[in-house]
Order: sequence, then C-alpha cells, then structure tokens
Amino acid sequence: MRFNFSNEDENSDVHIFGCLIGKDSGKLLEELRKTSYEVEVFDVESEVNPFDNIKVFDAGDIKPTYGEEVKSFVMKILKKGKKPFMISKSHLSTYFSLLAFKEMYGEVKVVVFDAHGDIKDKVGYAEEEEKIASSVIPLEIEDVKKFNATTWLRRAVESGFESFLVGLRSCDEFDMEFMKKNGIRFVKPSEIKEGLGEVIESLESFVRNSKVYISIDMDVFDPSFVPAVDYPEPGGISFFDFTKIVPSAFKGDVVGMDVVELLPIKERRSEFLGIKVILELLKNAGVA
Repeated sequence: MRFNFSNEDENSDVHIFGCLIGKDSGKLLEELRKTSYEVEVFDVESEVNPFDNIKVFDAGDIKPTYGEEVKSFVMKILKKGKKPFMISKSHLSTYFSLLAFKEMYGEVKVVVFDAHGDIKDKVGYAEEEEKIASSVIPLEIEDVKKFNATTWLRRAVESGFESFLVGLRSCDEFDMEFMKKNGIRFVKPSEIKEGLGEVIESLESFVRNSKVYISIDMDVFDPSFVPAVDYPEPGGISFFDFTKIVPSAFKGDVVGMDVVELLPIKERRSEFLGIKVILELLKNAGVA
C-alpha cells in the first residue's frame, strides 16, 4: 500500500519513504499509509489542495542494516533532483539522512520541532539503534552508545550543522549548557504562547538565504493531541501553533524533510495528526 496522495510518476517533486529503524517501525508506516486514505487533503484554513502545487511519489520503505544505507538512499533521491521526505519511528534516522545533505550541499541548517534537545553525549538505550549506528562511526570510535535517538542532534552539531529547536520543554542543566555554549537556538512553548510573532521572525532570520532541512518529532505536540509517543511531555504545542510557525522555515530553501517518533499503537488522534503534519509540510513545500 502507498500513501493515498502518491503519484505513480517517479518524476514527482518529492519522494516520500519509510525508514524502518526501531521496533515495529513497519507497523507504523502501514498504519500511516492506511490513515492517509481517511484524511481529506484539502486544507480548509488556506483553501488550498497541496497537490495542486506539488507532486509526491511514495518510494516505499528501506530497512537498513547500517546507517550508511540511509545516507545512500537519500543521496540517490537528491541526485535525481527530487526532495527527500522521510518517515521513521526513530529520530536517529535524521542524523543518517543529514549526512547525505552535507555531502550534496555542504552547509545545511536544521530546523527541529521537538520536546527534547536530543543532545546527550552518551546514552545507552535502544539496542537495535546502536547496532545500526555502528557503521557510520569512525573506526577509532568504539562506543556506539554515542549514537542513538537521544544523541543524534549533538552528533549533527559536532558535524557542523547549525540548528534551531522549536518546542523544547525537556532537558537537564548539562543539555542547556551545551545548547547555549554551541549556539543552538531554541524556543520553548511558553515563548510561542507569549510571543508568536517574535518566534516567527527569529526562525525566518535563521533560515534566510540558506539550505534547510526540517525534522518533526511528533512529541513536540502536547500529548492531549498526540499520546502515541515514547515520551509524552506535558505542555506541548498545538497543531494551530505548528501551522503558524512552520511556514517560516520555508522562507529558506527547504531541501529535505522528515516526520519521526510516532508509535504504531493505532491511536486515532495520533495517526490523523501525523498525516495532517505531513500534508502541512507538503502544502508549504508546494507554495514556497
């Protein structure tokens, strides 16, 4: 089964694909594709059908044994002149995807919607992710615990990616110190509530005249909207907040996107919002 909005034409503008990293990731992609047949693509607020302006091809799924395989798959899409759009259960996938953009374009800025900083230095969890990470670690580094879903953004920053984090509401004092010391821009949900205009201006300034990669961790939303995430942190943003902020990221040249960290538990609110987030990104990509 393909996403309902997929063209048969591989020459479409965007190639969307699943990256099967993490337990039950195949079930997640299956449920999202099924749900896409139940969600109206026409956007009532803007009165726009995203697919009047952009064509999408469902390129299927990859099940990588090594992180390098993710990079290679994304690179193939880029070399065709198409825009990659990845769906994955694990945010670690984003790190592997970014390596392709760095090789293709050099400097790429990263806009991340996430409740968490994901900039731990070394956290041992998710054994299957650690195994996949091992192939992209330089040979002199033996500790694969430095590569997982809680460390990926730190590794990206160390690799030269500037980042802007939207929706941060969970980290420790060491995370905060690292972010400030390394110039990681971030806005908290309270700042969005109190000064949405300033957040939009700041994000527009960050992406202006730059290649941009957008990554959406579904736990950025309040768990009342999306309970099907690993860490449902209270105090998240709403879909309305998201639709107001995300167009700002498209003031830059968006070259790739992903949506990650949704659980395949057949929780209807979460799956519907997951598809609406995908559609919102595609709508903005089409009019940018």
